[in-house]
Amino acid sequence: MQDKRAGFLLVGDTPEAVERMRRVAVKFGVSDRVFFTGQVDPALISLFISLSDVLVSPRLSGTNTPLKIYSFLKSGKPLVATNLWTHSQVLNDKIAILVDADADSMAVGIRSALFDKESLAAARAAKSFADNKYILAKYIEKIELVLAKAKHRD
Repeated sequence: MQDKRAGFLLVGDTPEAVERMRRVAVKFGVSDRVFFTGQVDPALISLFISLSDVLVSPRLSGTNTPLKIYSFLKSGKPLVATNLWTHSQVLNDKIAILVDADADSMAVGIRSALFDKESLAAARAAKSFADNKYILAKYIEKIELVLAKAKHRD
């Protein structure tokens, strides 16, 4: 059963990929609820985050944490991400909804983020976590530590 209360805004990707995704949306009869921006100016990302009720990172592979995760954490909005190393090196189930990397699991995770009150508590915890760990002062502290260690190697 489809839940028609949700709409999707997919931000990013190439014109070719957007066109492929549009065809898929038409095929599944959801093109009236799925909107694609294609690639956008990075300065506009905070606008798209502010427009969203839930933020999603559906990576299927990789080892590096996507930079968007840090902005997502600071947003105070529920976050759904695939439970892969690319996310789990930063995220855990106290600050995000981690799901298997398949469509059914992602759908359950998004529905939970939208409609379960526990997702708001996780979003608040994520914001607090990011506001304490991923701030300029902590970054400078880490850089100073690295530089001090490098200096002692000389």
